[in-house]
Amino acid sequence: MRRRMTTIITTTTGLALGLALGLATPSLAATAGADAAGAGGSAAPALCQAVDFQKAQVTPLATTGAAASVRYRLTVSGQVPASNVRVTLVPAVYLQQPDFWQITVTGCSTDVGLPVLTPYKVSYDFTGTLGRCGVEAVGATTRQQFDLAGCLPGPLPGTR
Repeated sequence: MRRRMTTIITTTTGLALGLALGLATPSLAATAGADAAGAGGSAAPALCQAVDFQKAQVTPLATTGAAASVRYRLTVSGQVPASNVRVTLVPAVYLQQPDFWQITVTGCSTDVGLPVLTPYKVSYDFTGTLGRCGVEAVGATTRQQFDLAGCLPGPLPGTR
């Protein structure tokens, strides 16, 4: 399996340019541009990249009857190396539904921050399993799959 790295650079006009070996997601570019432009008078370029996580879990939120209408929350926590890094969860964009939908843990920084380990905890709500089997949290060097449809033999869905 080939690993994908994504870096987003935002100019002062808010126009995002994705430099990647894979596809840069529009939602990440829009988020980075909005943050840089909303930070004050002059916007500094934002640098975004995948960051590692220490813990990830998926919890069911509500059910309305059909299996496809089950809502889930992916919660990821860890530490980033500087105080100015804002962490978000960015789902990949696919042309066809994969077995496990990748959701990348992405950290963006727009200015100089204190070089101190800073804890983070972010969540992403979704309906259904997204991928045929579930979702996969992807960090810089860590990844964790959650089998929400019972595709793989083993532990109960969402407990891997």
